Amino acid sequence: MAFGSEVFHVEATMPVWQQIIFSAINWLDGMKIGMSFGVAFGALLHTILKYYPLKIGSNLCLNSVWGALVGVPAGVCANCSVPVACGVSPLTPA
Repeated sequence: MAFGSEVFHVEATMPVWQQIIFSAINWLDGMKIGMSFGVAFGALLHTILKYYPLKIGSNLCLNSVWGALVGVPAGVCANCSVPVACGVSPLTPA
């Protein structure tokens, strides 16, 4: 598992539905710090980009390079990337 502690111990003799629920609770407990950071970081980016929007041109290749240059220093993991992307997305309600 990706975390070192568990809230509920999962054993192979448990019913599958109980293993799934206990594993999900253990995963959520292990990822609470990272997901909290992702939501807070996404909100920060959403607020900053609302007042200082990026100038996006029509060149898709240049936009990809610009996105990589802006996104790489953030260094967020896969758990945080979705909240951050939602914060940056122009489709998110203001």
